[in-house]
Amino acid sequence: MRQNDRGPDAVPRMASTLVILRDRSGPEVLLTVRPKNLRFMGGFTVFPGGAVSDADADPRWEGHSRLSRADAAQALKEDTNDALAAFICAIREAFEEVGFLVTDGDRPLPREAAETPESFLAAATELGIVLRTDLM
Repeated sequence: MRQNDRGPDAVPRMASTLVILRDRSGPEVLLTVRPKNLRFMGGFTVFPGGAVSDADADPRWEGHSRLSRADAAQALKEDTNDALAAFICAIREAFEEVGFLVTDGDRPLPREAAETPESFLAAATELGIVLRTDLM
């Protein structure tokens, strides 16, 4: 286990990950290897995911998500508006890192749309994309 290089007073950040499974002749799990040059967990094999951004909590996501804020909070048994942001973050990070995206319809979303949380929100709102947060 690595020691936290941010010091003893480091405050944990909210983060999300997505475990992507499929059943072929048995269960298959999608993992990715983080680039070795990354400061945090470089070279580790992980599920796609990352830190929740302020843009993931933007109120406009409620119009581009199958789950409402209340539904997300109930699903995660949370009392906060951060629950929907956790769902959005998991989908955004999976799309950014491995190209996995589940939406309503078949509108393509360019991979570069996920370069930042803000660009992901802008692309989803511009293209009218609805994330299938209800499948998580």
